[in-house]
Amino acid sequence: LMIDDVDVDNGPTLVIPGSHRPRRVFDHHRDGVFVGAMDPRRGEVDFRRAVPITGTAGSVYVFDAFLVHGAARNNSSRVRRNCFYEFMAADAWPLDGILGDDLK
Repeated sequence: LMIDDVDVDNGPTLVIPGSHRPRRVFDHHRDGVFVGAMDPRRGEVDFRRAVPITGTAGSVYVFDAFLVHGAARNNSSRVRRNCFYEFMAADAWPLDGILGDDLK
């Protein structure tokens, strides 16, 4: 849910169409430590295909959790606030191995 108007200048969410297939969790570690981000040098997906999600305050966007996504840099003086709602199946289980050994 976009709390503020979002355009390409104030850090929109970026998604890579089709990256949710095949359904896999990409590595979010660097040097064995969970950093919450993919390393583009691995070449697992083509980050040049990223599409910005823009809209006015109150707009809602929904996507599959397996879709590669992230925030662009905010190059404006305006904030870009979102409210996230996450839904999962009742029989879903936590992902194992997301914490590096130093964070367990």
